[in-house]
Amino acid sequence: MLEEDLAPGKSSIAVNNCIRQLSYHKSNLHDTAGNWGEGKDMLLLLEDDTLNLIDPLGQSLLHTQPIVSIRVWGVGRDNGR
Repeated sequence: MLEEDLAPGKSSIAVNNCIRQLSYHKSNLHDTAGNWGEGKDMLLLLEDDTLNLIDPLGQSLLHTQPIVSIRVWGVGRDNGR
């Protein structure tokens, strides 16, 4: 994703597109973003001021991000809600 895609007025569309791409089942080995996390459960855990992505099998931390650094949340743009 380009930084300019995160400009005001464009960011919610860009984030929505990323979420949709990550949620679709893909088997393209050259598209690593589409395969990220595919085929296994993951937990999204809110702890104090941090959002953590955790592998539930090994309880390993896959990603962490301070809540104050999250700029937008976007889902559901395609279904008219």
